Amino acid sequence: MAVQIETVKTAESEMRYFRFGEGTKNMVILPGLSLQDLMPMADTIADAYSLFTEDFTVWFFDRRTDIPEGYTIEAMAEDTARAMKKLGLKDIYLFGVSQGGMIAQCIAAAYTGLVCRMVLASTASRTDEGSISTVCGRWKELAGECSGAELFCAFAKDIYTPSFYEAYKDAIMSAGEKITEEELDRFRKLLAAVGGFNISGKLTLINCPVLVLGAAQDTVTDAGRMAETAQELGWESFIYEGYGHAVYDEAPDFKERILGFFQS
Repeated sequence: MAVQIETVKTAESEMRYFRFGEGTKNMVILPGLSLQDLMPMADTIADAYSLFTEDFTVWFFDRRTDIPEGYTIEAMAEDTARAMKKLGLKDIYLFGVSQGGMIAQCIAAAYTGLVCRMVLASTASRTDEGSISTVCGRWKELAGECSGAELFCAFAKDIYTPSFYEAYKDAIMSAGEKITEEELDRFRKLLAAVGGFNISGKLTLINCPVLVLGAAQDTVTDAGRMAETAQELGWESFIYEGYGHAVYDEAPDFKERILGFFQS
């Protein structure tokens, strides 16, 4: 049966989500920045995370439907936390990827009773000089100059390893040709939120166990910096060799590693 796309409304915003699985525990996935609407991929995503469905009911949240100018990571976290509370979620096993990992850090720091365990993947606690600003700056330039297809290909080259990109190049190019102006505008607004993000001073407020996953060849996020932060805070971490930013899609044991941490 196809996964159903649902909408949760709070006084401040409206947010789409879908859920799958029959487990008694709640796992929430916060995806990274994407050029395409991920909701139509609900069945594919559910299949990719089928490993979790016995133990967890998995909730996959989009950003709010109407992205305002100047929308910050902190505001994304507030909107997402309100949506999760409206749905009655608690004791959450939170998995945040890239920008979703930034949101996850904000949620875990501000709503300390909401999250019981958290995995952060390919993300950062701040985006100052030397972290993700260089690549994101190039994406910002391309978003204003190129077609959706050109930007999508450049984006894919930055996050995937060359071998993965070459293997799926035709599908990537085909997907890029379908990007709408609305999706491009949404991407620009969400990308703008990355600049100047810094929650490093609030990480000590996070009181749940945390696992940090990254890749040594990540050119988008400084994996070494996040690993150092994890060590300072007493969090667990694992840095993959031979992968880039999208290690969460490419490493064959990535999801097993998350599940093992959530079950430990």
